Amino acid sequence: MVAIYKNLGLVFGYSSILLASKGLTLLVSYLVAFSVGDAEFGYFSLAQALFVTAVALLGLNSSAAYVRYFYSEGASAVFKALKRIYFLFFFLSISFGLLLYFIFLEHQYFVWFALLPFSGFLASHISSFNAIYRCSNNVAGYAFAELGRPVLVFLSIAIFLWLSFEFSVVAIYLLVLCLSLLVIVFLAGFHLRLELFKKSQSSLSEREVVLYLLPLVIVQLMALINNVGDRYIMSAFVTVEELGRYGKAYLIGAAAGMLIDSVSLLWAPYVVRRVNSFKVDLYPKVLLVFGGAIVLSLFLLLGAGLMFICEISFFSVDYLFWVMVIIVLSAFMARVGYQVFVPVLSAYDLTGVVAKLSFVGAISGISANFVLIPFWGGVGAALATWISFFIFSILSFWFVREKIIRV
Repeated sequence: MVAIYKNLGLVFGYSSILLASKGLTLLVSYLVAFSVGDAEFGYFSLAQALFVTAVALLGLNSSAAYVRYFYSEGASAVFKALKRIYFLFFFLSISFGLLLYFIFLEHQYFVWFALLPFSGFLASHISSFNAIYRCSNNVAGYAFAELGRPVLVFLSIAIFLWLSFEFSVVAIYLLVLCLSLLVIVFLAGFHLRLELFKKSQSSLSEREVVLYLLPLVIVQLMALINNVGDRYIMSAFVTVEELGRYGKAYLIGAAAGMLIDSVSLLWAPYVVRRVNSFKVDLYPKVLLVFGGAIVLSLFLLLGAGLMFICEISFFSVDYLFWVMVIIVLSAFMARVGYQVFVPVLSAYDLTGVVAKLSFVGAISGISANFVLIPFWGGVGAALATWISFFIFSILSFWFVREKIIRV
């Protein structure tokens, strides 16, 4: 009984920290969204999308390797195996940043995007540090690494907006983001130096780790396409103002996703430790969660359809804005299946399967974006998000059933 309460306490602690982190990040977006016009918020949304892209491209999803090999090989073995790749990505982040700077030197907003490659490189390391802290049950260390950046960014943006400085909020955001990441990486890396740099007798090689991570990188890139691809495609078909309006609607609808993410991030190491009991003990419970989320998603999608047909609006805001909000909320409910089943496939070393289903889901989402956005703008982007998330979840469930349960 004591062990159960201890585990529940850890789950609550980690979930609360992640929830606070995502809440602060979301709050920063809210502060900016309701303090600037749609055009400037459009640039802000693009900056956020490019930051997520930089994290995916310059991180190799290495945090997954620390989760996978922590209990068998140790964090130092993974760090040693990936050391050369870290140096390569550092060089690429600096090079890409300088290239962006010289290309957009005369642009008021885009010139500051030159900070994003290096920021993405730093953020990927924080994800790895967080994985080590979670696996070693170091709640205090995890809280520092996870909350440091959003707290510093939130305080800086809040002070900037309160004092009404005549300066671009996009520039302030990108500067503070980069500096806060640099500080947290330095301090957390110093704190974990014994864990990362201690001598390891493990024979874990760079090739072995990279081969394990490669399918997961593909999965991450496919998820990236679904999460931010709509912004890139919208920028080709609609104005920056409309992109900013969609970004504001997405913020509200994605609030549910923040709550789900705060719990689902702990699911991966939990499954790794209890993989042998998944079929008997965990699968029926996971199936119940998945079914409930799908039913709720379809119910919300139906409500959005009725609102669209009847042109129902609230608080003197255009009805299309609320339609986008509800569809995005429905999409994050539909994504629950993907979040609970993919860690199971990874725990069974079926990362190649995960890559395949992610590729299919991403292609479906991109295709839907190109078809729907030219006609329906932001509403089309929201619908495309729902389609891709729904396909992700259904395929994840099917592969778990066929590759694990029925074997």
